[in-house]
Amino acid sequence: MTHGPASRAGFQIGDLVVEIDDQHVESWSDMSSIIGKSQGEEMSFMIERQGSPRTMHVVPEILLDEATGQFTKKYKIGVIKTTFRSFKPVKTPPKL
Repeated sequence: MTHGPASRAGFQIGDLVVEIDDQHVESWSDMSSIIGKSQGEEMSFMIERQGSPRTMHVVPEILLDEATGQFTKKYKIGVIKTTFRSFKPVKTPPKL
């Protein structure tokens, strides 16, 4: 969604959402759930862009689903699911 709330707030392709309103985000499900409960109030997003942390402020909206022409039933910011990077420590494999 190129004209949604996230785009208007300055989100860019490749931005990684780390936290929303001080809640850690590890998955698309986490992000969707937190945003869906916003009731359209401004939210603070801690993102990582090219390795640097940034804070963005976004007001979620009930958006039109471009595929169906119907409005969604919960608040969204207009981003598309890609992949999530885990921030959990990764164990180094043993040396052979």
